Amino acid sequence: MSSVTFIQTDARLSETARCARITHLRMNGAEGAEPDQQTQRYFRRGHLFESYVRDQLVERFSEDDVEEQRDINWPLGVGHADLFVRSERLLIEVVSTVSPSPKMLGWKIEQLKQYLHYDPEAEHGAVYVINPSSLDGEQILPVTLTDEDRDRITTRVAMLDTGELPDRVCRRPSDARSMMCPFSVECFDGWQATPLEEFGEELDGAVAELERAEDSYRTANANLKEIKKERDQARRMVREYVDLDREYVSSDGVRVKVIEIQRTSYDIDTAIETSVVDAALVEPFKTTGNPHERWYVKRLREQPSVSVEDFDYGEEAPF
Repeated sequence: MSSVTFIQTDARLSETARCARITHLRMNGAEGAEPDQQTQRYFRRGHLFESYVRDQLVERFSEDDVEEQRDINWPLGVGHADLFVRSERLLIEVVSTVSPSPKMLGWKIEQLKQYLHYDPEAEHGAVYVINPSSLDGEQILPVTLTDEDRDRITTRVAMLDTGELPDRVCRRPSDARSMMCPFSVECFDGWQATPLEEFGEELDGAVAELERAEDSYRTANANLKEIKKERDQARRMVREYVDLDREYVSSDGVRVKVIEIQRTSYDIDTAIETSVVDAALVEPFKTTGNPHERWYVKRLREQPSVSVEDFDYGEEAPF
């Protein structure tokens, strides 16, 4: 690979997995925004649970066998993997989240694949997912590196080395919050939203009726959630007096029976993304259902003119 020609050498391999454009902007001298308080808390929580998992590994292996923040040399700098078990040649990335989204897990899986690609000693990888609220449901996702992964990673980094600006990952500035991007202002410099298509006046009545129906549905759905909370609370009160598979009756004739249903499911999408399962092998068993539509119906509000710096990044939290 040719020598790096960027103004700075502050490339971050972890950011490259999320968005190569972030790395390009950082290495070309863009001054990113400081992380807000909420993002800093996510970072601190990440370090806290990294130590929590490290202690578990030390218990199983040994203090000398577990390495923290392992240096990963790559063409544009040095990355840092959360944990490395030397005897197992195992790299581990820790994720603490109450609701692991496919997008977020995809970042971590790709980040770990990059580490596996550039670490000559590592042979295995795993993403360790932990719920910081309850510490329940800890999940270990084994990650395998394929030749296709190596080609993709090599191509991505080679493009960065040329100085070519990678494609934008976010569709609009409001996406930047969930990407934890410090360069939303620089990235969207000069960006303009696509103008809305206008209906003809003859559809005003139908669209107004649609808005009314959507509002009614949202209200009914909110009421249903409240009713479900009431039902669940009532069930909890009765449940401690009920044995599974036995039928009961109250003095005024209400019959109650509780059965346990155990379901097993397989997350094939994640298995394919981690390269544990070859997509080509399961392709003959894939079925595609009929597509469904997702509707967005919301009245426009009068908004003052704003710059990219003033965009509301929404309530979506990445972790």
